[in-house]
Amino acid sequence: MKISEMVARTRDVTSLFDKLVGPWDPTVMMTEMAGEVGTLADSIMIREGHRPPRDGVDVDLEDDIVDVLFMLVRIADHYGIDLERTYQIMILEVQQKLEHRLKEQNSQN
Repeated sequence: MKISEMVARTRDVTSLFDKLVGPWDPTVMMTEMAGEVGTLADSIMIREGHRPPRDGVDVDLEDDIVDVLFMLVRIADHYGIDLERTYQIMILEVQQKLEHRLKEQNSQN
């Protein structure tokens, strides 16, 4: 699925959600995302053996990760951020910085 498709599907689901419970402002969305990140962190801690599993609770990393992604898409959409364009810019900048650092590191050795 392309990012633009994710945004469109997220808008559709958000519209249904808004009709059911009312719209969320960015503060509520951020609070929800913080909770989802906490759930993801807990799942990773359990999965990596740093915390014992909870009785009757299965670790589902896929679900935990896409819950965070869903909230990120909602927040970005709220602020009119073009994730596809912005991600491409960011990843290119990071790649260039890392390649430059690696080149510097190799020239020092």
